[in-house]
Amino acid sequence: MSTINVDIINPTAGNIVNVNGVEVSTNGTNNVCLGAQSGQAITTGIRSVSIGDLSLKTETTHSDNVAIGHQALEANAGGGNTAVGAWALRAVTNGIQNDAFGAYTLLSLTTGGNNSGLGGNAGGNLASGNRNTFVGFGAGLQFTNTGDGNVVVGNSNGHANAGGSGDNNTFVGKDAGWRFAGGNDNVILGKCTALMGTGITGNNNIQIGTDSAKASLTASDSITLGNSSHNVLRCAVTSITSLSDSRDKEEVSELAVGLEFVKELNPVSFVWNDRDESGKHGVKDFGFIAQDLKSTQEKYEMAETLGLVYEENPEKLEASYGKLIPILVQAIKELSAKVEALESKK
Repeated sequence: MSTINVDIINPTAGNIVNVNGVEVSTNGTNNVCLGAQSGQAITTGIRSVSIGDLSLKTETTHSDNVAIGHQALEANAGGGNTAVGAWALRAVTNGIQNDAFGAYTLLSLTTGGNNSGLGGNAGGNLASGNRNTFVGFGAGLQFTNTGDGNVVVGNSNGHANAGGSGDNNTFVGKDAGWRFAGGNDNVILGKCTALMGTGITGNNNIQIGTDSAKASLTASDSITLGNSSHNVLRCAVTSITSLSDSRDKEEVSELAVGLEFVKELNPVSFVWNDRDESGKHGVKDFGFIAQDLKSTQEKYEMAETLGLVYEENPEKLEASYGKLIPILVQAIKELSAKVEALESKK
């Protein structure tokens, strides 16, 4: 039997030995701990693995943790956490079953459970939250305080432009949601290239397409398809189906505007010259001028009812052409009645 070379393996204190400068400890039961102060505070915790200086440093009683990397799970006080990467889940003091893979992933998280981060620095600014999923380098950095149930998939530029708190948001695409500054239940699908500007807030918005943008920074309850460069909206059907059941309506009465209102309308042809450099330029089109629609419905004191103009952003008025259909039908009915009255006099 060969003897132990004390120049290679040296006892230090308690259950700790030094192997060629690496501290190895066997605290608790079925734990494997390698590195200076790695897992050395464990008392009754079992089945944990810590590899790296200061990894799982303060853990005492919880079990089934895996910390691989310098200071991974350093402040841990919870069970079933997995951190692979330097500083991964370093600050968590009250959390269970969090998974972090990548250097600095979920770095700032102190409280929460069932969070997943995959990619360097993913979710690195989140302080507390549950059931969040961040996939991609820097994904989820816009959540700088609290958040539950958020999903961010896509490589980020590495830091948050604004940042805030929010729940149940879904951002998919490179830098998607990068200007987020707070809000709930938002969906953004598509790459973002507009990296500078004030933070965006609002709830229950859907944005689909590269650089799709809401009407304003604070708008809520809106759906945006595409960006200002798109000029065709295609679908296999010719109209959008919307709720119209009589059982969901009350105070039903005949529309108060018709032929006279239509006579006030001013259809025009024009060429787009968007004030936004990335918008439409030199494109021939036809339709209405939002300011004209606005003044007409205000003249009839019907602006609140008709809602022909969307004024969320006063610098970019938008028109709802589809809402003109009931008015046109009413105008046709009135005109038809006049024709019939004239014919009856013949």
